[in-house]
Amino acid sequence: MPNSLADAPVGRAPAPPPPPVFPIWGVPLAAITYEEALDRVVALIGRGEPSYFITANLNYAMLVERMPELAEVTRGADFIVSDGGPFLRIAAWKGGRLPERVAGSDLTFDLCRIAAERGYRVFLLGGGPGVGDAAAENLRRRYPGLDVAGVAAPAIGEPGGAWEEELAGRIRAAAPHLLLAGLGMPKGEMVLARLHRAWGVPVSVQVGMSLDLAAGRIRRASPWVQRMGWETLHRIALEPRRLLPRYSRNFVFLVRRLLADLPTDLAARASRRRGPGRT
Repeated sequence: MPNSLADAPVGRAPAPPPPPVFPIWGVPLAAITYEEALDRVVALIGRGEPSYFITANLNYAMLVERMPELAEVTRGADFIVSDGGPFLRIAAWKGGRLPERVAGSDLTFDLCRIAAERGYRVFLLGGGPGVGDAAAENLRRRYPGLDVAGVAAPAIGEPGGAWEEELAGRIRAAAPHLLLAGLGMPKGEMVLARLHRAWGVPVSVQVGMSLDLAAGRIRRASPWVQRMGWETLHRIALEPRRLLPRYSRNFVFLVRRLLADLPTDLAARASRRRGPGRT
């Protein structure tokens, strides 16, 4: 496995083929495994052209419905992974299949591990005061050899403001292969979609709370809580004022969309049971 920038195959590889997708409520979710998502990031870094991908959950689907401007952001992503268990169950109900959850909080750490192994430079963008620096320190300690080439937590202003060129200059000077953003949803996805080409980073992704996890500011649910599907309850317990209203809105959105789709879904399920050519 390459372990230096000289060995890393950056900018010479062909573009990877598009992954299979299963669309749910305006979000074309890649039907790939966690490992396939990691492999695709490596392939995109190998290609060397600016790109971004999205870790989508139910909240993102709700925002796509409410915010027409997110349609272009969604279309522009190289791929979109299912960062939420409900999508897996919805896909199965609708006759599709998403192999597994691809959590941004897991990707953050494994992508940094791969970066350390392959000599990729990483840039950390966003988080509260001191979060990026603490995350960089902890990630370097966890993955010896990891090159965190830059950290920035700018005040995100209006599109076209002076902050954009200043930030682009810092990122271009650091020349990272991978950018991990903790700017919040949908701000992070919108900033990446608008500016990723100006930054010139082969792969950028909005990772939500993952920088806070890496910095040690918040605790992730234990593995058994994750296996039981109770991670949402864990997060609500940590940040009830911020997350309880959001998850309540997500639940209402979920129920409304499922009920709206119910006649069509039931007809499709009946058709699948009858098999092809039967009425």
